[in-house]
Amino acid sequence: MSRWLLVLLLLLLALAPARDAAAVCTASEVMAGCGGSCTATCTATACTISRTVSVTPPVAGGVCTFDFGTREVTLGQPGANGSFIGGSNAFEIRAGKLTILSTGRLSAAGTGGTNPTPGGMITLTLGSGGLDVRAVPTASSNPVDVSGAGGGTLIIQSDGDVSLGRLVSASAKTTSTSAGKIMITAGRRVANAVVASGSIKLFGINPREGLRAEASSSSSGKAGGTISLTAIGGSIDIENTVSVFGGTFSGGSLDLTADNDVILGVPPAGALLSADGFGDAGSGGTISVLAGGKVSGNAGLTGAITAAGHSALLAGDFGGSGGTISVEAQTGPVTLGPGGNGKIAADGGPDGCGGAISISTDTAPAEITIGVPVSVTGVGLDGGGGSVCLDGQGPASFTQGIDASGGGSGGGSLDLEALGTLSTAGAVRADGSGGGGCISFCAGGLAINGAVSVVGSPNAPGGGVMAIADGVVALSGSGLVDASSTGDNSGGCVDLEGGGDLTIAPTAVIDADGGAVTGNAGGLICLVSGTPDLPGDLIVNGKVHAKGSSPTVSALASLEGCTIHFGPTGTLDTSGDRLARNTLRARRALVVDPGAQIKTTDGGDPRSRNRVTLPIGATVPAAGFSPPLAPPSPICVGGTGAGQPCRVDGDCGGGTCGAPGDVQLLPFCTAVGQLACLTPCPVCGNQLIEFPETCDTGGHPDACCNATCRTPFCNDLDACTTDACSVAAGGCTHTRIEGCTTT
Repeated sequence: MSRWLLVLLLLLLALAPARDAAAVCTASEVMAGCGGSCTATCTATACTISRTVSVTPPVAGGVCTFDFGTREVTLGQPGANGSFIGGSNAFEIRAGKLTILSTGRLSAAGTGGTNPTPGGMITLTLGSGGLDVRAVPTASSNPVDVSGAGGGTLIIQSDGDVSLGRLVSASAKTTSTSAGKIMITAGRRVANAVVASGSIKLFGINPREGLRAEASSSSSGKAGGTISLTAIGGSIDIENTVSVFGGTFSGGSLDLTADNDVILGVPPAGALLSADGFGDAGSGGTISVLAGGKVSGNAGLTGAITAAGHSALLAGDFGGSGGTISVEAQTGPVTLGPGGNGKIAADGGPDGCGGAISISTDTAPAEITIGVPVSVTGVGLDGGGGSVCLDGQGPASFTQGIDASGGGSGGGSLDLEALGTLSTAGAVRADGSGGGGCISFCAGGLAINGAVSVVGSPNAPGGGVMAIADGVVALSGSGLVDASSTGDNSGGCVDLEGGGDLTIAPTAVIDADGGAVTGNAGGLICLVSGTPDLPGDLIVNGKVHAKGSSPTVSALASLEGCTIHFGPTGTLDTSGDRLARNTLRARRALVVDPGAQIKTTDGGDPRSRNRVTLPIGATVPAAGFSPPLAPPSPICVGGTGAGQPCRVDGDCGGGTCGAPGDVQLLPFCTAVGQLACLTPCPVCGNQLIEFPETCDTGGHPDACCNATCRTPFCNDLDACTTDACSVAAGGCTHTRIEGCTTT
């Protein structure tokens, strides 16, 4: 070789760029500098990697393990990167702590394009130092990445906290593959005992970051992936997007489980939690949030939580169904407030059905406060509303409404239960063009401050609204309960019952009217206060009606309470149906103020009447009824006794004893099981035990006498125990009878 050729070769070597990656498969190789191709500054307790480590198993399909022991490992440093790049390979990093600076990177990403490759697999097994992934200044740069043509798998098992400040992706890079998995566990449990506690926080200032296991949204897109976050002995705080949206094969699965609290904040952009389906009628996926403590927004504010279905490509085809969303707090409240585009939605696509949403607290008196819209709609000719289930162990409130409206398959169902007072402000709807749905309330008390509707429209029957409350039921001035029908259909059903007062404000409305086509009946209205034997009054200042025009089927309104009081603006109207009728059963008194109207079909069938039941000695209102009330007992028609009370024709001096009147007067019951009597309404708290009371502590309830002057039922149905109630013992006691046997 000539001297000049040798010089040229040396010059080329000097000018060639330094190799920035080393093909290695163990931690010892990395700490030794990757044969001179990577830079690792390591001590007995720490290791900083400032160049790229190229993960290359010695055999195809092998798994590389980088075991740094208990060292704290840092990827990157100012001005220098520090990365583990594995392509479609699988590798594991074990360390006491792993920190990824803004210049660091962790990747087992596959490729898209013309020669696609799948994402690989990264496993991080970390000690109490946990994982700290720092934010990056440029959106989506240096991600933690297992995406590919078929997303890969990221598994993090940390004995300490996990903090994620940038994009973590297991998404699909092609339209024909599904997304992968992100499985993160902070903390550790052994034999049901917490041996290491950890929390998980997702943050970041950039949109399009967060945790993503997404499939393509195109018509050929496959399913969204799986993201699971588990905080053992700790909490979860989500401040950026977590998404498993999918294509035609539906959204994926998203699970957040924490032993302590779950915080659901507001992301920089887009939804907070998303399991939407896209493509050609993709259905929504599954979102589950379970907190051992509370579930709340960040400073009360929460972003969108969605598992919605998508429309079909061809008009007239079924759309995707909504998915399922579950939010549960085991020992604390659920508080989700309006943040940006905040909502909880499992709507179906056009001509698809709405999904299912469940919100619950498990420990009394934990409250549920929902300040965002909740929806499970299913519109279109074949669409149907979904279901919303509320199970609260304390008070509950919805300020932005609930919508389970449907299309041709009808409105959905709402089952709302709370031990405390349940209050609504926005509209609560289960309307449907194929028929109204069903709304059920069961609560300690009920305050309706907005529209509650199960309307069938434009030519469909109304649905049903049912409510049972231990205490007060109140319709405010903006309250509306609407089960009316349209077209050629009969009215729906409204049944409101409370153990305390039931109050209908002056501008409130209860509507169970039949459709406008002649021949359709009004519906059924049942209003009860003081159920089953408590001293509650029924106060009607608004409009209550179930009007129709049927010659054979009858509307019916049934009202019951201690005192039934119609204020000057109060109206009860079942007119129109030939056999319509109103029944009023007042256990103490019936008061009808001037201006009030209680009417049914006047001049139709004589069986269409206003029927009133009162205690003996109560005053019978003289005005306000149409047709007017007939006297409370039979009277003579003709003869010398005309107009006088009678029992048989012989009492009338040649006349006839007429039919009984519209008013029935009954004595008070004095014991359980009596018939043809009215349950009295004594005052609880006057220290007098009056039937049906079983105790009275003078307005000071305790474990053996509640606020309604009732003792608890302590019979355990065991013949060998003596059952009693003890305030000192906190309630019922069951003392074994020595020597007793039932054999």
